[in-house]
Amino acid sequence: MTASPDSFAAPASASSPVAPPVPDPRTWGQRLFIQRRHIQEAFIGPDPDAPSARPLQPGQARLAIDSFSLTANNVTYAAFGEAMQYWQFFPSGQEGLGCLPVWGFATVCESGVEGVQVGRRVWGYWPAGTHLVVQPVRVGPAGFVDGAAHRQGLAAVYNQILFCDADPGWTRDGEGLGCR
Repeated sequence: MTASPDSFAAPASASSPVAPPVPDPRTWGQRLFIQRRHIQEAFIGPDPDAPSARPLQPGQARLAIDSFSLTANNVTYAAFGEAMQYWQFFPSGQEGLGCLPVWGFATVCESGVEGVQVGRRVWGYWPAGTHLVVQPVRVGPAGFVDGAAHRQGLAAVYNQILFCDADPGWTRDGEGLGCR
């Protein structure tokens, strides 16, 4: 993986003992972008769903992605991104680039949707990054569906977002299989 030249602050040099500050990822965010036709080429860049990049619209919520898993299955998502429509779940907004889908945990950090409370822990299918703006529909006790227009017609299982506290087997300590 290669980093975009403008993705990170420059390291400190002999003439500059203090490195310039790196923007706070809670507001600036970062996301993994992959060349869709050459998946071995990737970089980390600004997250288009970060608070500093995109204000919420009515009916939307912002999730702060806290952790996710990377497995061999993620390579499948990238390798078959075109054929299986995996690249359509999280459009990059840039021709030829895709956002790698991952499964993981997030926290609702902003919400304009009844029943989707700030601070609530959720599980779902995210882009490999720090934030995701969703459009919750069919909100219920167990979670909601992301009703964003670009996700219509895609496999429904990937659009389900679950409230962790609605799962009787969930504990915060149990996330990540207890690996620390």
